[in-house]
Amino acid sequence: MFVLKGIRAWFRLLLFALFLTVAWSGDYRPTPVDTLVAPYRYDFLSWETYNLFDKWVRRAGDVFPWSSPSPPEEREALENKPSGGGGSV
Repeated sequence: MFVLKGIRAWFRLLLFALFLTVAWSGDYRPTPVDTLVAPYRYDFLSWETYNLFDKWVRRAGDVFPWSSPSPPEEREALENKPSGGGGSV
């Protein structure tokens, strides 16, 4: 009896998912605004694949001693730098 209730529940869930798929697969007609902004929409996947190599090359370059200091190190160096003293007003 319990197995039959489980099968019924899965069947109902499957029918509901099928209904949602069919209901949302209607005809898509973009508005003129959609067509205008389409080239400028944010696409995370293409951005990530485009910048993945640059990101890891920069991180690998930070390991070497001859690389420039990272922004937090630069900020700390500027905060600890002694002021030049008397300036003109």
